Amino acid sequence: MVRLIQTRKFWEVWQKPIVLHGFWVFALLLCLLCPLYARGQGYGANLVRNGGFEGGSGPDGKGGGVPEWLPYGQGYDIDRRFVHGGEQSIRCDSTDTTSLHGAMQTIVLNEQRPTPIVVVGWSRADSVEGNNPADYALYVDLIYDDGTPLWGQLATFSPGTHGWEREQVVIYPEKPVKSLTLYTLFRHHKGTAWFDDVSLYLLKGPHIFDGQLMGVPTRSQPVAPWQTLTSADRSLSLTFDARGTLAAVRIRGRKVNESVMGGFLLRDVGSDGPLIPLEGRFTPRQAGGVNFDGVINALHVVFSVALYPKGDGIAIDGTLIDKTGQDRALSLYFAVPIAQSDLVWGEDIRRAFPVEAGEEYENEVQISVGATGGLSRYPFACVAGGMGGLMMAEDIQWPSVFRIFYNAPHHLFVTGWDVALTGKSQVWPARTARVRCELFSLPPLPVERVGEREIALTTMPFREAAMRFYRANALFYPEQHKPYGIWMPFTAPESVEGWPDFGFAFHEGDNSIKQDNAAGILCFRYIEPSSYWMPMADDIPRTYESAMALIQTQAKEAMPPRPLDSLADPTPQEWARAVLNSGVQDPNGRFYVQFSKVPWNDGALFILNPSPGLPATPEQPTKASLSYTVQAADHLFGTEDTQKHGRLDGIYLDSLESWTDTRDYRLSDLQACPYPLTFDSGLRKVCVPQWYWVHDFTRFVSADLHNRGRLLMANGTPERFCVFAPLLDVMGSEVNWLDDGHFSPDSDATLCYRRTLCYQKPFLMLMDTDFDRFDHSMVERYFQRCLFYDLFPSMFSADAATHPYWETPKWYNRDRNLFKRYIPLFQQLSAAGWQPLTWATTDNPSLGIERYGDHLFTLYNASAQPQSGRVVVFAAQIPTLAGAHEAVERLAQKVTPLQNQNGVLLFPIEIGPHATEVVELR
Repeated sequence: MVRLIQTRKFWEVWQKPIVLHGFWVFALLLCLLCPLYARGQGYGANLVRNGGFEGGSGPDGKGGGVPEWLPYGQGYDIDRRFVHGGEQSIRCDSTDTTSLHGAMQTIVLNEQRPTPIVVVGWSRADSVEGNNPADYALYVDLIYDDGTPLWGQLATFSPGTHGWEREQVVIYPEKPVKSLTLYTLFRHHKGTAWFDDVSLYLLKGPHIFDGQLMGVPTRSQPVAPWQTLTSADRSLSLTFDARGTLAAVRIRGRKVNESVMGGFLLRDVGSDGPLIPLEGRFTPRQAGGVNFDGVINALHVVFSVALYPKGDGIAIDGTLIDKTGQDRALSLYFAVPIAQSDLVWGEDIRRAFPVEAGEEYENEVQISVGATGGLSRYPFACVAGGMGGLMMAEDIQWPSVFRIFYNAPHHLFVTGWDVALTGKSQVWPARTARVRCELFSLPPLPVERVGEREIALTTMPFREAAMRFYRANALFYPEQHKPYGIWMPFTAPESVEGWPDFGFAFHEGDNSIKQDNAAGILCFRYIEPSSYWMPMADDIPRTYESAMALIQTQAKEAMPPRPLDSLADPTPQEWARAVLNSGVQDPNGRFYVQFSKVPWNDGALFILNPSPGLPATPEQPTKASLSYTVQAADHLFGTEDTQKHGRLDGIYLDSLESWTDTRDYRLSDLQACPYPLTFDSGLRKVCVPQWYWVHDFTRFVSADLHNRGRLLMANGTPERFCVFAPLLDVMGSEVNWLDDGHFSPDSDATLCYRRTLCYQKPFLMLMDTDFDRFDHSMVERYFQRCLFYDLFPSMFSADAATHPYWETPKWYNRDRNLFKRYIPLFQQLSAAGWQPLTWATTDNPSLGIERYGDHLFTLYNASAQPQSGRVVVFAAQIPTLAGAHEAVERLAQKVTPLQNQNGVLLFPIEIGPHATEVVELR
């Protein structure tokens, strides 16, 4: 089924590698074996039947269509004038924005385990315009083996007029896929679009590296002299040979890489080149450690890498400089060899997978930039075995396109970065990129004994890695000293009957500041970083030309200069000038604009660059200067305003990750980017993804607020991008867990992601649904599901605007007893603080467990049937539990004596279907 996911104030489809080619001999062999390789696809067997649209005489009703492809909507025509490859392509002509065109094909996979899927295709366009970019795309709907769907995985093409454009999407299924339907989609658009050479591949097998089909060069025998780096705690050492080969990795003195070797690798993605080892020389580093420098003559790139002890790990800080004077798209890899027969890949706090030969392990999300269109979901990853483990962590202080993965065929634990070298950058040094990460050792995979039985705690390496990440980034994860409670959107909390029953703590809005102050509720001023919603009269056509004409007209109108400390809402004239000064642009120089009719706007939506680094004046504003300036903040949080209106506690950023996959090609923006640039996944052009700009704005606002003792709250994060969480004090997301009348919560992987990225910071849920259908029993299931992870539940509106829950007494009075029963438990868990290292497990795999503080545990039954089991707590690892003698079930109000077996505490538990219990050991 082709459909889009609707979320608050935006329409965006969320979702989750390609690889480097080996030496040219290997590439030539692949060319002979796979003709598609010569077209730059570079993968295994193409599962699309007739991906070149050859044969036939037209779509159904016009001659039967091309073989293997069914028409979607009004279908397509065959075109032999414009082709990307072969003798023909398909063409979709549309004269209005209501028609549906395209082709479709269903592919049966019947997978046994989930495998990343890459879809690649080409399209050209003539005068294409329309509302939603997702309606001109390669579009994939999946059905998992359990019958549940994953809709709307897509790669979008540019509107306007352009030649053949390559786009791709990498899909990371959470479960084995039964089948999928692939669409070349052209709907709700005017103009003409052509499609050709569509491919779909499964990313698996011994020749995959970084999700791409390519050879890893064989390194020659190491040569002396040796250079050894050791972490400050002496738990990790790396030994390089004279050329830069990583010849030995030792964890607590034990070599873990056998005869496997690693080091640094570089690939020219833009020219579809092979992996090339970096070879250079080592020199002592004045501040400790070494510098590794050299020139890759084959690629005309100069490199310099600093390696040095940092805390309990080893830091890697690398720089690449181009010598060709051309725009470059490159991938740099740091490959650390580790070879153990019992290695486990840590997927997240709840999942770990034994490493199997021939497989590659990653946890990634889908984006639209970089060599593979993949981005690591977490800022760290780990592998571990009986001899110990390794953790890699990305530098979280700036955004980058990075992937951390374990490649079993070559026994390499790898971090890869996708960077662009270009002369277009000015704020960032021209033709230069910089990457940074840290490498840590991990303890051996823990095995605990319970009586005669040994239990391997396979998720503990990931949990230990999380703790190391928090310690290494302690500046961004300070102790929390704030109220804990639920999210109130817009409505004044004190207007709710009996409001103290509900546990309000965070108010999105500044419409009741003094009352919020008196009630101990934190209040936040609203900002949306990326968007301008421009109203348009009914008689104005919803076209790009009409929208831009209105912008140009309004920008020319006279307007009084805006004072630097102004807090007034921007005028249409100011917004129009901000669009012209800071609107992001596609490769053809067109501004990104969509059209929609939603409760808060009927007209156009422009995507803007909110970077505070763009030049702005009162007469020529930008998105940043209209949203947040130091002078305006001085006024907003100053003594005079506080005495008059009350104390405002901070800023609320709405829709933080919305439209973040938009790619900005505007030259002035490339020049102003403060981060290393990257490139798009299609044609490898230099660009800035919108999430870089949003991070720049968020970083600026966060620093300014924290200097003032204020807080930063954001909505819609963390969803895909881990880089925002360190900057924020309070995070949340709007959800709708009602699907066709059924309770349909976010996946465990998503909920684990939010808890892990937030650590002990509050995470708030906001339900946007039909509360007549989302009845009292569903509200309790919602509370139960959130309670396990201590993610505070609240409510808003079915359309994220009108008829809100908190202004409808029949709804909140219906559920009042649930708030009174559950919210105090959430607050107690938050006050205790989530602890990634549970040192606890159960003997029933249907029961999950988390720890808060030392004495509180949550247990969740993930099945539809009642479950019983035995909880095992390794009290020796939690010294404060030494005197505990009973387990108190807070919801069931049940007390059970603890069994103590040589420091291991055991107690039985029974939990109903899809239910959570809070247990206190005392």
